[in-house]
Amino acid sequence: MKSQQKTLVLGVVALLLLGLNMVDSGSAERLSDTLPTLSAVPREDARRIELSNALNKVVLQAIDEESSLGNMRIWQIAAPIEGDADQIAVRTLLNQFRKDVPLDVKVDAGNPEAYGLDAGNGLVVEIFTDGSEPEVSFTIGRDAPGGSSFVRLSGDDSIYRARVGGRHRFERDPADWRNRVLMGFDEPMATAVQVKRGDTVSLGLTRLPPEPSLDGGVAGTGLWSLDPDPGWPTDQTVAIEMLKSLGGMRAGEIMGKDFQGGFEPPLGVITVSLEDGSSRGIEIGSRSAFDGAAFVRREGRPEVYKVSSAPILRALQTPADLRERTLFALNRIDIDTMTYEEGRLRVLLQQDLATRFWRVIEPQNIDVDMRPVFYMVNTFAELRADAVADGVTPGEAGLDQPSAMVTARMISGREHRLRIGRSFLTDQGLRRWYVGSDDTDEVYELTDAQVEKLKQGFGRS
Repeated sequence: MKSQQKTLVLGVVALLLLGLNMVDSGSAERLSDTLPTLSAVPREDARRIELSNALNKVVLQAIDEESSLGNMRIWQIAAPIEGDADQIAVRTLLNQFRKDVPLDVKVDAGNPEAYGLDAGNGLVVEIFTDGSEPEVSFTIGRDAPGGSSFVRLSGDDSIYRARVGGRHRFERDPADWRNRVLMGFDEPMATAVQVKRGDTVSLGLTRLPPEPSLDGGVAGTGLWSLDPDPGWPTDQTVAIEMLKSLGGMRAGEIMGKDFQGGFEPPLGVITVSLEDGSSRGIEIGSRSAFDGAAFVRREGRPEVYKVSSAPILRALQTPADLRERTLFALNRIDIDTMTYEEGRLRVLLQQDLATRFWRVIEPQNIDVDMRPVFYMVNTFAELRADAVADGVTPGEAGLDQPSAMVTARMISGREHRLRIGRSFLTDQGLRRWYVGSDDTDEVYELTDAQVEKLKQGFGRS
């Protein structure tokens, strides 16, 4: 009987706790429902952004530009300075409002100084669409723990915590909102590039039509071709990397309109044509900059920018620098064996297709260090020569009787053989090696470091 009473009491207590939990849950849901939200503003609907603190008011304005591919929205700085805005920074800001932003919790009311929300410290954020009143209007203060920020809605003394991306997304000096991307295109968008040095075209590239695919359509973008055709294939890797670096080139520093960067005349002019029919060009200043930098400006605009010299040097290459130098382009996991032969020496390695590790087949009872083997295989699978040895015959290069050979045998049974000829010293005293492959009649040059990396994979040095 006592046992039944205890069971009954425990059952009543459990029902009471369940009821209280449901009451608390319902209260929490109702409390959450009463908290306001920051309305969603689709990026394509935003027309103006105003960011105001005690010192500055930055106004960002959207401008629609027409092209053959349709309208493009470009953001500009309208105040307190004028100029193109950093498109990535603006898009990153607007991405915070793709959806409604719920306010997590109300933390206080009428005490803005404690949260950096007073007039001297707060930053007012307003996003407008087509109307005169903002769709979103709030003040952001200090960042709160856990990735949130303290915010106060306009016209409301209550202080909330919300995830709006942190104050750093909104607060910048006016000059820091300026666009630092010089050309701003993706490599697949480009159809041609021309580099002029004075009145002479030093380099020209044109994108060929894409190859038809098996389903009757087209497969990707077309290959790059030197224009005019020099009579040799174009190195796609070099061409694509050059276009990528030009399209994404960002200024490290904005020098201003009056900076003397050496543009009268410029060292060169780079013009890239795009698939929408437009073109984008930059002028290269002749004035030298320290720490691997160059001075450039957009064609037809006075502002001078300081950029890394790397993309500029790529564009100032000669057509010979874009000559195809790829010896092999193999899928490493499809290689069955790798063989090294030098005189009577023969080293044979085989890949375990289950583990991707390598073991020595010949000579027997010898272990191998995996790290140099992996370096060797990766180097061979994507081997690109340092230069083409024009005017050197295979006999003169020592390829008729090579000093060593490296052979990759694929799972399919096909073999790819690298013949290593004689070495020589450049005018700078650097050692290089003449090499050739069974896939081409060209004679190429490899650096001493490339040959050593291949040899070390077989335990040779």
